[in-house]
Amino acid sequence: MLQRIFLLWLSLVCLNTSVEAGKRHRAILLSNPLLQIDSIGYNLPAELASDMSLWAKEGRVKLWESPEKKHRILPEEIISMEKSLLQPMSGANQVLLYMEYSGKGRVLRPELKGIALLTQKGQDKFSWGYVEADKPLKRLLMQSYILPNYSGEYGMTLQQSITAADFDYDFLYWDDKMVESVPESNGIKSEFLKKPQHPMAQHKLISYELESAELLEACTKYFQEHPEQLTQYSGQKTESKKVLISGMEVFEIWDRSQNPMAEKLVQINLRMFEPLPVPMKPEDKAFTEIRIGKSGLAELLRGKLFPYRITRINGSPVSASQSLMLKPLLRSGKWESIGSVFYPLKN
Repeated sequence: MLQRIFLLWLSLVCLNTSVEAGKRHRAILLSNPLLQIDSIGYNLPAELASDMSLWAKEGRVKLWESPEKKHRILPEEIISMEKSLLQPMSGANQVLLYMEYSGKGRVLRPELKGIALLTQKGQDKFSWGYVEADKPLKRLLMQSYILPNYSGEYGMTLQQSITAADFDYDFLYWDDKMVESVPESNGIKSEFLKKPQHPMAQHKLISYELESAELLEACTKYFQEHPEQLTQYSGQKTESKKVLISGMEVFEIWDRSQNPMAEKLVQINLRMFEPLPVPMKPEDKAFTEIRIGKSGLAELLRGKLFPYRITRINGSPVSASQSLMLKPLLRSGKWESIGSVFYPLKN
């Protein structure tokens, strides 16, 4: 039976648990992907819905019908439910976080106990299932990094965002009672929890395209002489005569909290005739052996001693015209002004 009773989630939260007055608080948080603020640069409930759907279908987490964990929902059942509802699980518009808070006063430590996904259509609510915060889920949350838009902080994991509570939510349940209204939920936040801080981003993932014919020629010559390196990077045998590097996209993490600003190289994608780019990592020997004159590739990248065009900031694509305006802002650390390039004010 596809339709499930929504209140089942609330009635089962206290099963097999005990709440010590003043020490632990059991709670259910409701977060809607459509009601999130844009200023932090990402949408946590939307990210959770997407990732939980993928992990459940891949069998990396166990999806249960309810917190009682009597019936497990298998990946093929998820597909069947999606066909019946005519929409994907990843599009769930309500995310329930089962939390436990411990400590005294407003210095409470949050701990995730489980996640449930629901879809509401009009007055009808459909539950996709519940995932307990066991070791597999906790590991995935700690290892999964959020890709924010241009305004967000790069390097946050899903677990860090949940712990920081830097998303919009309301309490549905606190201790032994239902929370009846938004004002009541806000009162609980004010009394027991610190207001989330949203400091300005200090780290961004910057992608840029090298526009130096000299550098492309140097890389092409090197890999023609060392085709085994491309074979190692791509996993496919590469013949020397077929090597022609037509493009290079560089991925770096820029950190403006340091003076001067630090730029950590993550990866370079080499484009040839293959349909997919060939990734090259900083530890690969090519970085020390590819040279133009006396300068190695790593040194050239650090000094930005070549023409380049920014193609992406975090997860936000950047046009050629935007790149011209963004480069001086990014290089000078004036990141608060980036938004005016993406959304210029109209006179």
